[in-house]
Amino acid sequence: MRVFVAGATGVLGRRLVARLAGHGHDVIGLSRRPENDAVIRSAGGEPRRGDLFNVDSLVSAAQGSEVLVRAATSIPSGIRFRRRDWIPNDRIRTQGTKALLEACAQVGARAYIQEGIVWIATPRDGSLFDEDTSPDPQLWFGTAAEAEQIARAAGEKNGFATSTVRFGTFYCADAAQTRYMGERLVRGKLPIVGPGDNFWSCTHVDDAADAMTAVIESQASGIFHAVDNQPVSLAEFFIAFADALGAPAPKHVPRWLARLALGPETLDFLTLSTRTSSAKLRRELGWVPRYPTVREGFRQVVEAWRADGFIPGRGAGG
Repeated sequence: MRVFVAGATGVLGRRLVARLAGHGHDVIGLSRRPENDAVIRSAGGEPRRGDLFNVDSLVSAAQGSEVLVRAATSIPSGIRFRRRDWIPNDRIRTQGTKALLEACAQVGARAYIQEGIVWIATPRDGSLFDEDTSPDPQLWFGTAAEAEQIARAAGEKNGFATSTVRFGTFYCADAAQTRYMGERLVRGKLPIVGPGDNFWSCTHVDDAADAMTAVIESQASGIFHAVDNQPVSLAEFFIAFADALGAPAPKHVPRWLARLALGPETLDFLTLSTRTSSAKLRRELGWVPRYPTVREGFRQVVEAWRADGFIPGRGAGG
């Protein structure tokens, strides 16, 4: 089938284009600039010019597509987040989603799939949750919940299937956030906040691409969580990454000091407890993560860095 991917040049989009093309699908990647065309072609897709916020350009680019996908995001780099840093990502989740859904209706596509985040349904007591848990977005996660509502309403109105694949904490070798964390760990500058006993559900981006491919090919409707097999504590997450890097175990800092250094919003994010599973995705579509836990995933990340000549703390080439 023909699949149109918005966000085709990002860390998730590049992998998704490659997976779909490898499965024999005709993949079109949205390309805003000529310099992005080679990235899409190298992944096996066909670049077409367009703008995520311009419906007419999306309709022109997506002509003939049976499925439209939003893999586009604009995630801030670094570890200290401020609310205003998320405004570009909020615009993608709201205005970009609306534009893609309008294009989906105009080209007569059968399905629309988008990325999402598990955090929007995290219970405030940190207990386990799943796709049936009612969203209760905290911090800057409100627009992710809004994107799901927008998609569901458009699908019901226009008669096409809609689905959201929610991911946990993203990481991979070519993600700027992962490189930043690796460099800080090697330098001993990424401490564990407080006891580090809150939990994170995590997703290697390779697994994220596999999950989206499974949903696209099935054209299933609804919400799916795609995370690895074992939520880990914040302390375990950083220690596992440090172990893979051969770096010293990170130290702990008290919450009050972290609040002064990072600000309250970043502190709240780092200490939020998010524990969920992919039981539904496994049961209905047979998806299984390549990296069952972050330990296997971080080993792959570090191996990829070494193969590329990237040494955290020293940059490329040693």
